[in-house]
Amino acid sequence: MGAIATLYHSSWGRFRHHMRKADYYSIAASAMVLRSAVCGPLPAWLTAACALAIPLRPTLVTSANFTAVEVRYLLLALSQPSLLAGWAAHLGLTLAASACFLLEDTPLVSWCQFSHAAFHGLSAAAFMTLPGALDHLATSRERAAGLLAAA
Repeated sequence: MGAIATLYHSSWGRFRHHMRKADYYSIAASAMVLRSAVCGPLPAWLTAACALAIPLRPTLVTSANFTAVEVRYLLLALSQPSLLAGWAAHLGLTLAASACFLLEDTPLVSWCQFSHAAFHGLSAAAFMTLPGALDHLATSRERAAGLLAAA
């Protein structure tokens, strides 16, 4: 996925247009992987439907999967108050990154190359707020597996 982003960001001319599409596709696929890690796997038919939708509606696939991650993180933070601060930071960074991404394609800001750079910086910072939640989910799954094995 990172290789595609690198090719997009280092491309120009007609090739850049095609690499932007590939970048959108890789972001959608990455969102599916993250959602699976945070929320658990989807049924095979729904995973296939999402994968088939990527070339047609990559932003929809990305948004749906990231929304599932955000809802799962919120529910986890509400059940574990120690995660609330991390979730709040994550939400703020995610909203700021999304605003930068959307502004990049508006006529008022499209001339400013820094909105895309800000999107990447804010997205990386938002992603770095996830390990606490992922650690909690992994520990919970290990405990559940241990209880099942003991029963």
